[in-house]
Formats: sequence, C-alpha cells, structure tokens
Amino acid sequence: MSSAEALRELAGREPECIFAPRSLEELQTIVAADDGMTLVPVGGGTRLELGHAPNRAFALLELAGALNGSVEHEPEDMTVVVPATATIETINTAIRASGQRLPLDPPHPSRASIGGTLATGTNGPLRTRYGLPRDLLLGMTILRSDGELVKSGGRVVKNVTGYDMMRLWTGSLGTLGVLVSASLRVQPFGETVDIAVRGLKRAEALKMANAAYLADCRPDVADIIRESDRWTLLLRVPSSLADLARTVAPGTAAEEWAGLYRTARDTGFGPGDELTIRLASPRTQLDAMSAQVESLAPSGVILRPLGGGMLATWTAGDLPPLRKALPVFDALRQSLAAAGGSLVLERMPNSWRTDIDPWGDPPGSFVIMQRLKAAYDARGRLNSGRFCGGI
Repeated sequence: MSSAEALRELAGREPECIFAPRSLEELQTIVAADDGMTLVPVGGGTRLELGHAPNRAFALLELAGALNGSVEHEPEDMTVVVPATATIETINTAIRASGQRLPLDPPHPSRASIGGTLATGTNGPLRTRYGLPRDLLLGMTILRSDGELVKSGGRVVKNVTGYDMMRLWTGSLGTLGVLVSASLRVQPFGETVDIAVRGLKRAEALKMANAAYLADCRPDVADIIRESDRWTLLLRVPSSLADLARTVAPGTAAEEWAGLYRTARDTGFGPGDELTIRLASPRTQLDAMSAQVESLAPSGVILRPLGGGMLATWTAGDLPPLRKALPVFDALRQSLAAAGGSLVLERMPNSWRTDIDPWGDPPGSFVIMQRLKAAYDARGRLNSGRFCGGI
C-alpha cells in the first residue's frame, strides 16, 4: 500500500481522489489540468499532519511512480543528485561505500523522502553540526503549477549568480512547486566518539552543552532528552576532541547511545503521538521556555540547544485539555515572537483545529509570501490553504 493509499484523511478532511502518475510527463499533465481541486503531493508521507487542511476539494498526488530515478553520486566532487522520492536511508545506503554521507536525519529516515524533508525544512540531531536542509542544497528542479519544469542552482559547489530560488522553495510546504530532483553536497564520515551524561537537571544539561560549544568540541550531536524527572545529554564529537569533551561533559560511551539517539530523532512522530510542538528559541531562553512547556506534562521532550530548538510531544493518555494548553501556547508565542522565535504545532487532534492555528500569527513578511504564492501558483493548484496564514 502506498503512502497516499494509507492516508484516510488530512487534518480531518478526506481527499476526493488519489492521482498516481507513472511518469514525469503524466505528472506534468495532472498538475497542469484545470479540475478545480488543489493537489497535495505525497512522498514518504511522514509529515502530512503538518499545517492546515486544504481550503478546497483536494486530491492526493502520489509521486513515487513518477519520480523514481537513481542516486547519482560524484564522490570526488562530494555531491549527489537524487529524485525527490528517494528516502534519506536510500541515499545514504547508495553512497556509504565511498565513505560519505548526506548528513540529514529527519524522523524515520527509512520512510522520509528528500523531497518532503526539503519541503518542510525538517531536521534532526545532526542539525547541531550541519545546519538546516537548505544548507546542503546545490540545485533543484521544480515542477511549477502550470506543468513546466524549472531549475535553480546546479550540480557542483561553484555556480552561476542569480536569484536563489532554492531557498524560496525549501520550507514552503510544496505551495510553490513540486520538487522533482535535488543536488546536494555530502560529507565524509569522520571518526567520532559518543558520550552520554545522565542524571542531570535541565539547567545543568543546558550549561554542559553550552560549555562543549564554547570549548570548541565541534559536536555533531548535542541533544538533551528528558528521562523521567532527569535529563540526559547526548554528545557526538570528533575522536580527536573526545578528551576535551569529557572535561566539560564527564560522561560515558553508554551502550544504549544509539537507542537514545533514535529517541531524539523520532520523538513526536510515532503512531501514539497525538500532539507535537516544535519551538525555535534563542539559546539563552531555552530553559525558561522548556519550563513553561513542562507545565503541561509532556510525554517526551527533546532540547537541541546549540540549534536553538525544542520538541515536545504528548501521547493520547497524557494529552492536556485544550483550555489548559491554549493559554500556555499563546504566552509562549508572544515571548518567542519578541525574540525572533516561533512555536509550530506539528501535529494535533483534529478537534483542536478550529481553536488554534498550527503556525501562529503570520510573520511580518507575510505580504511578500502572499505575492509569491500569487506569482507562482495563482490558481491555488498546490497545497492551497495548508501553509502559514492559509496560503
């Protein structure tokens, strides 16, 4: 069963139908058609609960049959060109023998497609070292809402000048085009050491992660996981800096580190998670923001302090009443907005959707976002209504 076939509804609404084109040409024809519906592209289907329901009749657009090319790897250039439906795991399996990897680790990488990862700007623990998905991009091919293919960037690090359309498309939730393929930079595997420091208070764990940063330990991973009423700091550092890291984070190479890492990566996106929120916050405010979230007794919490991020999730048995959660989220959004941060509800019960906006108030740049949507998809053919401000 495909990802689209397995999807019964999207944010509480059922699709009119499912399109499953078997070629790029057939995909172009479907996208260009004028049938009055908006299309919701589906790759791995791991992030479809993000955002609003479509604001009109919609169809799911299964991409796997139309965008199923091979992984083209250039080890000497340290680049890879991939179809949008390739999963993160598939890409890394294809290039591993060369000693290189694509340092992206979204939740469930065996299912998460590169197209969905780029469209949503999803990141994981490796963001600490390697940044956001857009930071690895060299080029993209996009299918516009009129059925035409357009390209930005290229296949190598050095490129021509011009408008950086890739940054515009990345993180736009597929509202400006359907990603067809992407060219990305990859990184060599380096020798690393994994360290776990358990039994900490939250403030202690945050202070320790910051100390590792200030000591120039260059961590690949610096995540903090809540375990019962204590916190665990996960560090992955270059082997050459392991001794230095242990002076500021005196932990051990815990045998269960890999399992803790998977917890940090996948928390909030399991079958039992009913509510998942993601905060972007200045590092200096993360402790205070976390304390506010903790007042709602989440089932799981992940702090990513060097990236200024936090994720919290609630399973059905721990879900707080909306009347209790809403004022906490409103207060957090006001505080975060003043500091340039944000709070996004990445999944929530459908019954909450009439009372709370998953994105919050539109940003100051919203007028520009509206103009871009009007310029690139005036008829609302792609994901209409799902993004920030109902774009």
